[in-house]
Amino acid sequence: RRVHGQECHYFQKILKPYFHHIHRHQNSLLPRFFQLFRIKTNKGRSIRMVVMQNILPSSLNITKSYDLKGSTYGRRTSQELRHSSSITLKDMDFLEMNKKIIIGSTKKSLLQIQLSLDSEFLRTNNLMDYSLLLGIKPLTPELIAYRTKQAELYNIERKQAVERKSSMSKTTSLYSYDGALECVDENGSPILVYCGIIDILQEYDFTKQVEHFVKGTVHSKTSISAVSSVFYSYRFLGYQHQ
Repeated sequence: RRVHGQECHYFQKILKPYFHHIHRHQNSLLPRFFQLFRIKTNKGRSIRMVVMQNILPSSLNITKSYDLKGSTYGRRTSQELRHSSSITLKDMDFLEMNKKIIIGSTKKSLLQIQLSLDSEFLRTNNLMDYSLLLGIKPLTPELIAYRTKQAELYNIERKQAVERKSSMSKTTSLYSYDGALECVDENGSPILVYCGIIDILQEYDFTKQVEHFVKGTVHSKTSISAVSSVFYSYRFLGYQHQ
């Protein structure tokens, strides 16, 4: 995706701690960045791009997706759009539709620990305005059969490959072979959940501090997105742990 100059500069600044964090925590929900480059046009204009791993698989038709920040102001879509699979829903939609994702006590504990570690990294580096992206897909018998075959192929290829110590893919006990969490919804129906933290390159800089001041004079300062990285982190965690 395209990144602005300030995002590009800040990413280079945190590149070393980011690499160490991803290498240390295989379950991390932070984006997997692969390449950062700049294209210069004939007119001298610079376009900066970053290549990253997709969170939502292109091979599946994701039924519902949610972008969850933990804030409430402006975090609701209209009733007409809530039932469209092409619309990414937000925090208030998730709460008002009484959505639940049940993953079991062991995976819940692992996920909460990892969210805390990732949030600590973002907070330490003064980052905010990120979201937890969720993609949900019902686990039908046909999809189970397809995934079983894919998992077998994946395991064969993995055995034939040279053993690697890279942690750039989600292959630990928390996730299945393709990065999905196998869960059930509020009705007890089996679902696949793909999740990851996105948009992590926004620093709580002077511009965001001004935005916080301006919006805070009209709306509750705890409900808006533009808040300090410390408050943002704890609010984000509080929402995800509900």
